[in-house]
Amino acid sequence: MKRIVAVVNPIAGKKRKISPEQMVQDVLSDNVLVDWLYWATAEMDIGNAVIEKLNSGVYDLVVVFGGDGTVNRIARALLHRNEPLLIIPLGSGNGLARHLKIPMNPYKALALALNGTAKSIDAAQMNNEIYFCTAGVGFDAYIAYKFAHAGSRGLKTYVKTVFREFFSYKSKYYTITSSNQQIKTKAFFITVANANQWGNNVKVAPHAKINDGLLELIVLKSFKWLELPMLLLMMVLNCFHRSYRIQHYSLPYFEINSNEKQLFAHFDGEPMLLYPPIVFKSLPGAIRVVVGNAK
Repeated sequence: MKRIVAVVNPIAGKKRKISPEQMVQDVLSDNVLVDWLYWATAEMDIGNAVIEKLNSGVYDLVVVFGGDGTVNRIARALLHRNEPLLIIPLGSGNGLARHLKIPMNPYKALALALNGTAKSIDAAQMNNEIYFCTAGVGFDAYIAYKFAHAGSRGLKTYVKTVFREFFSYKSKYYTITSSNQQIKTKAFFITVANANQWGNNVKVAPHAKINDGLLELIVLKSFKWLELPMLLLMMVLNCFHRSYRIQHYSLPYFEINSNEKQLFAHFDGEPMLLYPPIVFKSLPGAIRVVVGNAK
C-alpha cells in the first residue's frame, strides 16, 4: 500500500463542489494511506512543513492540489529528493502540469498516483529563486505584478490586464551574457523557459524540453503596436516563436543586465523587483515528477 503526503491550497479550485479529500476517497479508496497538509495562511512555510513530514517517515509520493504558485512552493521542497511529485491542477494557468501532460480533470490526474510514471526533470534558477515553468523580465513580469494585484484570477483577467497596460509600457535595453556570446537588444520582454508555456497552453517556447539541461531564452524585440494583433494570433496558434521579432537561444547559464536601476521580474508568475544583473541557470534532473503520457 502506498503512503502519500497530500498538500492542499484551500483557495485553489475553491469553486469546485468536490473536496480533495473526497477525490482521494473516490479515486484511491483503500489503495493508499494519506497524511494531509493544508497551506492555511500566507505566512505558513508550507515547503518546510512538507520536508518535516517527509523526514518523519517513509513516503512514496507527494500529491499537491493547487495552481502554479502552490506547485512551485512544494516542488522547491522536493529538490534532490527521491519522493516524486504528482500535480493535481486546480489553478488558473497550470503551466507545469500541462507541459507534463497531466490531465486537467483532477480525477484523472489523481489516478496517476496508481498508474503514473516517475521521471526526473530539470529545475531552473533566477538569482536565488527556483522555478519550473517560466521566469523573465519586461512586460510579462510587469503584467504578473499587475495581475497579482488585480483582485481576481483567470485568463479573462489576465487578458484585460495585458490590453490595459500595453500602450503605456516602454521596451527596455538589455545585455545578455553567456559563456561564449554577448547579446545587446531592446526588448519588450525576455522569457526564460524551462517548460514550454506560460500556462493555459499558451506556449512561449513550444520546442522546450524539460530534461535537457538547457533554458530557452526568448527575446521579443521592440515592435510597433500595429503588429500586436499578428503577434497575439501567432501566440494563440502556438507559432509565436516563428515571428521575425523573436530571438531564441538555448543556454544552460547566462545573465541579463540593464541600465535600469531595477527590473520587474517574475518566476512561475510570482512578481518581484530585482537589481540587475540577474543570473539564470539550469538545474538538470533536480526533481522527480509523476507524468502520464508525457514524452
